[in-house]
Amino acid sequence: MVSASHDWTATTDSEWVTLKTESGLAGKRIIRFSVEKTQLERIRAAKIVVNSELASITKEIAITQAAISAERIANCKIYYTTTDGKTIKPINPYNVFNGPTIASNTYSKGQGVMVLTDEVVEIGTFAFSEIETLVSMKLPKSVKGVGYNTFLGNSNMTSIELNEGLETIDVMAFARNPKLTEVKIPQSVKKFGMAPFAMCPALERMEGKYVVGDGRFLVFNKELIAFAPAGLTECIIPEGVVSIQQEVLKECRELTSVKLPEGLTSIGVSSLRDCESLLSIEFPKTVTMIDMGAFYGCKSLTKVKLPENLTTITDYLFGNCTSLAEVEIGAKVTKIEGDAFAECPALKTMICHATTPPTTGWNFLGGENADLVVKVPAESVDAYSKAEGWKEYNIEAIE
Repeated sequence: MVSASHDWTATTDSEWVTLKTESGLAGKRIIRFSVEKTQLERIRAAKIVVNSELASITKEIAITQAAISAERIANCKIYYTTTDGKTIKPINPYNVFNGPTIASNTYSKGQGVMVLTDEVVEIGTFAFSEIETLVSMKLPKSVKGVGYNTFLGNSNMTSIELNEGLETIDVMAFARNPKLTEVKIPQSVKKFGMAPFAMCPALERMEGKYVVGDGRFLVFNKELIAFAPAGLTECIIPEGVVSIQQEVLKECRELTSVKLPEGLTSIGVSSLRDCESLLSIEFPKTVTMIDMGAFYGCKSLTKVKLPENLTTITDYLFGNCTSLAEVEIGAKVTKIEGDAFAECPALKTMICHATTPPTTGWNFLGGENADLVVKVPAESVDAYSKAEGWKEYNIEAIE
């Protein structure tokens, strides 16, 4: 507050102080100013000078700013390494740290350090995705959330150090990192998005909260959300899992066998897509939902018996399963969606136990199986022979 009998001006010579009130009239006036957040571990001082030329009076107002704590300074820094010893920067330039901006970014003695203007609480969407040179990163202790696709598709990334205090790992946050070998999940994590570690073929082990099965499975709320496939040809999903999340086992190309647990009810979109070496799959009776494309591209499958409580065969479910020769469909199926068995040139026999012909989506058999034999209940042969989507094929009674 300035109380003056003459007009006055205010100035400061400190770069970290910004005056919002630079002059005033006679009377009681308020000088408003703002200060930058400090990155220093020491107190700093500044002054505002109020001057009235008419009265030949000058008054100084002292300002001191407390030092930042060592912990807070550490929380403003992100450490990383690269293949070429050069700095990296976020791919997405739009407020990826939800407030703080990059104050400096240097690389020296084999390590990069990105210094932010404030503590890092969030690392947002696509922040460090598809950076070919990124090898490793250590998150500061203040980080609460890692966003959607934040570290997606880093071809040389081998490790990520997640901080205790982290609460959210969002959709595909670390997916498609072909050299990532190990992950430790902090005890503080409370929420996961879909497929956070999908398509990481070198992943050997996970540790920490929600990890089961010798470090190979990440199970959250009875849902399988991540799998470490490196070196395995067999996957035995733990008992108690009721759902397999989208894309969890996608592109596990070395797997020849996957054992599903009793009590499993749903298998997510593309969850086993492109498991090219998978030879067979047996479904427990409890499965009621297999989402679209779940087994697309499983080119070594030759025979499939679908679970008896399944009612819908979804789009592209077994598309591009080029060795699939025989499919058995349960009595409760009422609908087969488009392209469910497209690009399956070896398919010669379909056994369908439904007495009423299921409705069919466009191109559900891909138009490549003119000699396909469809076996149905004897009393339903006539109905199938007249039904759209079925009448083009050879309809026979189940023996």
